[in-house]
Amino acid sequence: ARIRRALKVVAPDRLVINPDCGLRHLPPAVARAKLSAMVEGAALVRAEIAGPDSAGTGSPPGSALTSAGAGLAADQVADTRA
Repeated sequence: ARIRRALKVVAPDRLVINPDCGLRHLPPAVARAKLSAMVEGAALVRAEIAGPDSAGTGSPPGSALTSAGAGLAADQVADTRA
């Protein structure tokens, strides 16, 4: 919902999805789950923007709708509590 609201005022090629601060103070499993949800949400909206003709091809041309944790598996997210 937040990504779609942001797209009403920011072009997709200018929008970068980033987590709110505060992940450091969460248990690692919770922080990983939040990052995973953020990446999944960005992927869903990216697919909506691309439309049905570009299914599975990634971002549409000229779109930089990315997420800070994109491409990271849950076990690759660093434990920031250390």
